[in-house]
Amino acid sequence: MNGSFYKLRGFTLAETLITLGIIGVVAAMTIPVLVSNYQERQIATKLKKNVSLINQALRLAQNDDIVLEKKDYEDNQSGEDKISSDWDLDFLLDYLTVAQDCGHEAKGCFSENYKQLNGLKERNFEQLARYKKFVLMDGSSIAFEGWTGENLAGEMWIDVNGKQKPNIVGRDIFLFRLNGYVIYPYYKDSYNGKVSASGYNAASWVLQNNNLDYLHKKK
Repeated sequence: MNGSFYKLRGFTLAETLITLGIIGVVAAMTIPVLVSNYQERQIATKLKKNVSLINQALRLAQNDDIVLEKKDYEDNQSGEDKISSDWDLDFLLDYLTVAQDCGHEAKGCFSENYKQLNGLKERNFEQLARYKKFVLMDGSSIAFEGWTGENLAGEMWIDVNGKQKPNIVGRDIFLFRLNGYVIYPYYKDSYNGKVSASGYNAASWVLQNNNLDYLHKKK
């Protein structure tokens, strides 16, 4: 090359700053999405684990031929006493390891403020004595009640992160039904791949798809 040589040229300060700015913008746009997706997968994984644990406990109770009883519960959330004779499901705690047992009282196992997926106010579990409330070792809060009838039935709410926000049905708290000695997502028969505005049937989506992608779909 006739003794000539190529002179290496580096980036100017302006070019470096522009590149860093572009990287920063891209990171600002993508990192929150990645974090949100990771958190939602964690919620789905934890919910599936909770359901498996509770169904296992119910099967153990069934195998032990526990004696089922009914109990009268009095609620005064609305200012009017309401007494109902429902299945006593407290036996379930004999088959679980819990971090906190709140019984049927308002002792801080649940937040006092919950909302449905559509923003409407949800019930206050703390003030409803018919719900048995406890916290699992992983921090999940559980509330369940038996129903009146000939067959063992009831409902269960699972808040996978306890009292921590957002405390919204379909985001971190999910509704299940008890039928015999098994729980399954509420309204699973009317699920059809769509989550209701209330979020009551969201557990069906989460257990089937292992995600909360319905939160990002257009209404």
